[in-house]
Amino acid sequence: MNELNQDKNLVRWETPRDLALAGGFRDVLPGDCLPPGYQPTPMDICSGRGKKHWTLPGNVQFRNFIQGRVQDYFDAPTKMDKSSIVVGIVRDLRLQGCQFLKETNGRWYEMGDAQARDKVGHSLRDQVSAINKHKGVPK
Repeated sequence: MNELNQDKNLVRWETPRDLALAGGFRDVLPGDCLPPGYQPTPMDICSGRGKKHWTLPGNVQFRNFIQGRVQDYFDAPTKMDKSSIVVGIVRDLRLQGCQFLKETNGRWYEMGDAQARDKVGHSLRDQVSAINKHKGVPK
């Protein structure tokens, strides 16, 4: 077992996932889920369709956060620049303590960085599309 002294509290790495989380990246292992009965917190960004997920406090905050960054994404001249913005948003949200979650068969799973980037990118593209539709800009 590895140990890290952080703020005088010992953090024990029991699994490779714990070590990955301590390093700040989230490559979630298949079948890695949150404890039974877990309920999303206001810091959790939950994937899923319908009003149930749309109204969760973490998702409302996520949409507001995305709205604040959509102009940067819209103005980015290249695909690489847009990708950098997406990666930065995922990083910023994780540093604030947010988790990206998905519910399957009644259990919550933490999404890896690739799925989180997909969710952020999709949300940004939806916002750009809505702006263009409002302005009457053709696709």
